[in-house]
Amino acid sequence: MGRLRCPDREKEWILLGAHYDAAWGSHGADDNASGVAILLEAAWILSKQKFERTIQFVAFTLEEPQPQTIRFLIGSNHFAKEAKKFRRKYKAILVLESVGYTDDTEGSQIVPAFVKKRVPKRGNFLALLANRKSVTLMENFSNLVCEYVPQLILVLYKVPFSGYLIPQTRFSDHASFWNYGYPALMLTDTTMFRNPYLPCRA
Repeated sequence: MGRLRCPDREKEWILLGAHYDAAWGSHGADDNASGVAILLEAAWILSKQKFERTIQFVAFTLEEPQPQTIRFLIGSNHFAKEAKKFRRKYKAILVLESVGYTDDTEGSQIVPAFVKKRVPKRGNFLALLANRKSVTLMENFSNLVCEYVPQLILVLYKVPFSGYLIPQTRFSDHASFWNYGYPALMLTDTTMFRNPYLPCRA
């Protein structure tokens, strides 16, 4: 865990996170070395800037289901629970989950059942997932992307009922923060709904 501090320690923090474990049987390049690589690159670039808020960079372990117990999100759940215990305030939490795979082939993108949204059939976009409490954060992030990286295709999705009706939308560390009432986004290439090399391909 790293941190860039601002002079005003009373202000809400920003957290950028990614998990560094990989699913059993996976080489881990997309899930989730891609997220960790961007986490480290962002930390290096942002270390040269000054900010009005403290930015925290966190690499989580034990995100993947554990074969002995089938439990998952263990590291981020512990982190979020401790943050709530010590009343840590976050303005924004961004979780990088498998962001390295694209496919421009028509039909390369699969859409989970029960997702009521038109999604491109080409897997060449970045998906942003938010729950009700995180919608403003998602909109602000989208506006920044449109301003600074207009060539990046975004698909925004507000997950109903914090994802409990669509379990696949809770398969990363953002869900741990949703559980404790924090505004959090998942940034993802949609993992098994696009990448054919993952062991849990849909």
